[in-house]
Amino acid sequence: LNQLLVEYGPLAQAFSAEGFSLYAVGGCVRDAILAGNHDSDDVDFTTNARPDDILRLIAPFCTTTWEMGRAFGTIGGQLKSNKKKIEVTTFRSEEYVDHSRKPEVVFGDSLEVDLSRRDFTINAMAFDLVNPRLIQPADGVSDLNAKRLRTPIDAAVLFNDDPLRMLRAARFASRFEFEIDQEIEAAAASMAERITIVSPERIRVELDLLMLTKRPSIGLDFIVRTGLAAHFLPELPGLALEQDPIHQHKDVLTPTPTP
Repeated sequence: LNQLLVEYGPLAQAFSAEGFSLYAVGGCVRDAILAGNHDSDDVDFTTNARPDDILRLIAPFCTTTWEMGRAFGTIGGQLKSNKKKIEVTTFRSEEYVDHSRKPEVVFGDSLEVDLSRRDFTINAMAFDLVNPRLIQPADGVSDLNAKRLRTPIDAAVLFNDDPLRMLRAARFASRFEFEIDQEIEAAAASMAERITIVSPERIRVELDLLMLTKRPSIGLDFIVRTGLAAHFLPELPGLALEQDPIHQHKDVLTPTPTP
């Protein structure tokens, strides 16, 4: 986490000088804890500042800025110092309607509420870049250490709001070789049909990312087991029943490790 402090502390100080907080959040914090550093070219921050103030405060630090996500409270830029892309998003809560995964965004003032709406506990962590401390109301570090994928609030609520999170569960479990919590499993199995409100393009992106992970078989098994695959890749469940003709104790879906 010290690397985050060194690279982004000056930006956080600029926010602090105007009475705003700025926290590194999500994947960069998770990866810094896991690996001792973060090597992503994209870094996310969250703040109580509103988009106009975010743009004004990051502009002196950036070679360019963009506002495509302004309606969702997000302002982006490319830093002069390390050439990395950043996105700074106002604290928010979200309200969803049943037929869509696109939220109605409400800006907020609570970091804890903002973190609670995130997909998994390992992504629901923030690092204070002014008064260095890790904020993890859902105990994400314990889940990282236990190699466990868990949601910060009721999984059924999160998956009902955005069904794509069920596929993200498959991807993260495969990427980190984590065990998927039973609450996630049960929620995904009970609402698998809700994945049909997600566009085929978004499903394809998640599947592509899943296949690039360290152990894609973990996620593939999850989406078959929960019934998700039947709604967008109906051929896949059949592979779990088809026996490998050479290694007859294996099914075709689960690859045989190379000696």
